[in-house]
Amino acid sequence: MTQNIINTIKTSKDDIVLFGASGVLTQLFDKISKLGIKVSHICDNDQNKQGQEMFGFVIQNPEKLFSEEKKYNVIITSSFFIEIEQQLKEYSNVITYLDYKKLYDLVNTTVYTPKLSLLEHYEELRDDYNCFVRNLQKDTNPIVISRYNFSQPYLQGKGLEIGAFHLPTPVDENLQVDYVDQVTMAEIKERFPEFTNTYCVYPTIIDDGEVLSKIPDEKYEFVIANHMLEHCQNFFATINNHLRVLKKNGLLFYSLPDKRVTFDKPRELTTYEHLKHEFLFGTDRETQYEHYYDFLTNVSQLRGDELNAALEKYMRLSLDTHFHVWDSVTLLEHLKSAIEDKLIDVEIVVYKQVLDIEAMVILRKR
Repeated sequence: MTQNIINTIKTSKDDIVLFGASGVLTQLFDKISKLGIKVSHICDNDQNKQGQEMFGFVIQNPEKLFSEEKKYNVIITSSFFIEIEQQLKEYSNVITYLDYKKLYDLVNTTVYTPKLSLLEHYEELRDDYNCFVRNLQKDTNPIVISRYNFSQPYLQGKGLEIGAFHLPTPVDENLQVDYVDQVTMAEIKERFPEFTNTYCVYPTIIDDGEVLSKIPDEKYEFVIANHMLEHCQNFFATINNHLRVLKKNGLLFYSLPDKRVTFDKPRELTTYEHLKHEFLFGTDRETQYEHYYDFLTNVSQLRGDELNAALEKYMRLSLDTHFHVWDSVTLLEHLKSAIEDKLIDVEIVVYKQVLDIEAMVILRKR
């Protein structure tokens, strides 16, 4: 399937765009050239990168580029390919797109996953497989590398990672990690067929990552959740649920995307008052509707009947989205305010903005 898409891109007369001027592109550009793909443009959502040169191309603004009356084939060369994929769906002149991970799979290895029945019944095989998956991109994916380098000095003992999917965080060999997801691996592959040939960790616990109701109190030394909190309707309630399963002095390791370089760019920053109100008074169908309305009007740019139809669908199916958005400054401010207001009983161990695309923080339970 991936090879067919590459052949389509190679033989197309339309422009070929590399979306994402990141470390991923630095590693892939030579491989893309060796596949016979002739690049026409490089673009990136980050305004600080736009106008700079990379591999002889001027990095362009995607909104301006895709507004031209041309047709485009796109290779997503960013770790945020899920977000960029959503963005590309808004451009009617994007004919074909392919994410960088499928290129990794094509040029580096053939994906092999043991039979699900074996992973389900043989704990040792399952643990070995998950260890293999979490180390697969430890030396190749810049996002994974930065997360490992950031967290490695602090994590120890046994931990839990929530929603790791295809990008689990590498940890030192002496550490143990359980994986929780809301659906099984088979359901993940069915829900996201584009990841059929992608290595994904096998969830050892099936549970709602916002609540963790199946996990007893004070079980783990650390909890990891990357690009998960923005999907939670009640931000501080979710953090407190994660704290519940931590032992005293246990660590929470979070990374969250900076809205300025994702499809959330047009949205207003979430305020601390908004998050505090939802924590104190709870969320309901009304607050859910408000979040969907914000997303569909500002990101999807829907209006009138299209907007109403989308709102009805999102509400009926309780679809996933980014319910809240931050930049690197407001996220830190919100955490400090919540600590001062005693909404969360933690201390901030370390905080860092990484690669201009996400903020990472480690919180210690008091």
